[in-house]
Amino acid sequence: MLLLCVWIPRLLSRLGIGAASVETHLPETEFHPGETVDVTIEIDGGRADQPIDELSLTLRTRVADENRVVAEFVTAESATVPAGTSQTVSADLTLPVWTPITREDCRVWLETGLDVSWGLDPSDEVDLEIAPDRYLVSLFAAVAELGFDYEGSEIREPSWVDDRPFVQAFRFTPTSEQYRSAIERVTVVCQPRDDDLKTVLEIDQRVAAEAFTDVEFDEQEVVHIFQTPDAGMFRRQLESLFDRYTTD
Repeated sequence: MLLLCVWIPRLLSRLGIGAASVETHLPETEFHPGETVDVTIEIDGGRADQPIDELSLTLRTRVADENRVVAEFVTAESATVPAGTSQTVSADLTLPVWTPITREDCRVWLETGLDVSWGLDPSDEVDLEIAPDRYLVSLFAAVAELGFDYEGSEIREPSWVDDRPFVQAFRFTPTSEQYRSAIERVTVVCQPRDDDLKTVLEIDQRVAAEAFTDVEFDEQEVVHIFQTPDAGMFRRQLESLFDRYTTD
């Protein structure tokens, strides 16, 4: 009878009934790429001792319709959570510099998972708000001042040699008279770095076809490095680039 009383809770735990649970806590929700995040993980034991093979953290993102793994972390290995007890694990995670900026079309979250031997693996998710750094703040402000509205973002493969798995591209459409007749859309592919912001600007020009009622589009692509986060400098450089690569 004693053996049965021990075996039944273990069986139920393996089925997910009365198993261990995990919950993730962050000191705040807004962070910047490259910032270190202090993570606290609470593990509540179930009705039976739970052998844990691994405690992992996965930073994930969803931009438009695409899901990506931003980074993976292993914080603990080979532990046992006794029945009815609670354990707290702390970890410092550095967000990669390629972590996407969260706007209305982008989500970033941290997924915590327990790898439980011979049982269902409990998990938890917590959303992070990733704010733009000084360079991207100046970029968004300059584009807006020049009369462009934010259209959306997407994840792309790097078009240059780099160890990051992807880059984030931001699309803007002109609303001002200065550019509306010459530009259909501007896409800024961003590669944030320690001391500057490398970009690829894709400028979709409006080009009149032979038939005056038709309009064709010609994409100009230019690599530009913004070496200072000064907002005024961003505006002047962008205006110069737009004027150079557009036609009236």
